[in-house]
Amino acid sequence: MGRRKTRNISQKRKWLIPAIIAFLATIFAAIINLIPFLFSDNNLPEYYLVKGVSYHPDSILTIEAINSTAMKAKPINFEIDGFYYPTAAESKSETGKVIWQIPLMNLDLPDTVRRDGIHLVRFGFDREKLSLGQRIVFDSKEPQAFIGFANEGENNKRIFGQIIDNDFFDNQSISVEITFRNQERLQTIQLPVKSYVDEMTGSKGYEFEYRVQNIPKLSPKDKNYNQPFFSLNVKDKAGNEFHQESTYNAFIAEGVQKFGNKSAQVIMQRIGIEEVASPKYKVSSKQQSIRRKVKSGTSVITLRVLIRTSKYIKLSWNRLPDDLRVTTEEYIMMRNDQEIGLSFGTTYVDRSIDIDSTYRYQVLARDKNNIFHQSNISTVTPDSAQGWVYLGDYNFTKGKWDTLNFDFSPLTIPNDLIGKKIKLSKKIGWLNVREDMANPTSIFGVPIDVLESGTEVSIHEVKDWQSTGWMWARVSY
Repeated sequence: MGRRKTRNISQKRKWLIPAIIAFLATIFAAIINLIPFLFSDNNLPEYYLVKGVSYHPDSILTIEAINSTAMKAKPINFEIDGFYYPTAAESKSETGKVIWQIPLMNLDLPDTVRRDGIHLVRFGFDREKLSLGQRIVFDSKEPQAFIGFANEGENNKRIFGQIIDNDFFDNQSISVEITFRNQERLQTIQLPVKSYVDEMTGSKGYEFEYRVQNIPKLSPKDKNYNQPFFSLNVKDKAGNEFHQESTYNAFIAEGVQKFGNKSAQVIMQRIGIEEVASPKYKVSSKQQSIRRKVKSGTSVITLRVLIRTSKYIKLSWNRLPDDLRVTTEEYIMMRNDQEIGLSFGTTYVDRSIDIDSTYRYQVLARDKNNIFHQSNISTVTPDSAQGWVYLGDYNFTKGKWDTLNFDFSPLTIPNDLIGKKIKLSKKIGWLNVREDMANPTSIFGVPIDVLESGTEVSIHEVKDWQSTGWMWARVSY
């Protein structure tokens, strides 16, 4: 019996000792595997680049703590391309966040670091435990901008432009702002900007087109007539800018005015850009959104269609109530939920339309608290309008026109105008379009439209009223 027990104990020891050894080996292996985890990148500080990856080498680099290792209210150390800068910025606490603003312009970066391109940055509190490297881009080149102003009737301007400004990560964004100085008051408006890719060159670009109407009139004797009135500022993500400024006198000048940096003009000439803000080839287009405070509830602005033709649509609306109105009234015109222009009065003419297309218009009126009030939505489909207009007084005896409302030769025979296109004279300003010419009792037809100076019409029929030489024509426009 004693020998059998001794044999059993000995056999148990044979399998128990290896089991213990295997158990200890498993624990040891687990500890070994845990050591890298305890000292892994998960314990390094992590930061978020608040303003993205594009920066000017003299700008401010803003970072925000992400994990607990980084969230310490103490000065931060900064490394870029291996160059180390201790205590680069003090911490700031904002609504539960810890941020640092590193002024790059104060760090005396070497020229090799300041160069445009991709750079590696790290942050932290201990040089041996800085964060993982993050890529940023230095961009010190101003946007290649080409802009222009064009007249569209009295005190109306079309502002257009294109910008080429690619960056290394192809995620550039461009902002365009215009500022007006009116009655000693500055008003800045951010313009909608569309991005595109040129199919021929592969270049990424940006375009904008905006209309400003009912610009306040100033007398040449006004002290502000030759003072700065309008400015346009183009800025890229890195903070590089292109700036253009004009006096009131220069801004309202006749014709088309073009501006741009020299390199931009060379680029635009190469890809064939002229006076329009739409490149010939596009494969994508995206409009950047603009944020405004908009009041909800019942509208205090009523929008209506005043004139509808195949060439343009004229809209009008009422003013804001006296208790909400600002001295310099300002109304934003929206079409199909996109901003297309600004009016300092209560009318707007949209000339960028296509026949048989349907448009939804809405006005946003800015009040004295910088809150915008929405009007109702008016839906319009342009159509080719027709009616009767008074051409002028033709003297059959002399064989010439004594008076003319349109631009054509005074020696033109009336019936020779049929099938021709003529424009309303600038000397006239405007002319009623009527349902019919005057009847034998001298009662005029009902006015249905108004032609503005420069409007082109097609002549379909010409009539002499009561053989008096007063010539009327049925036109379309």
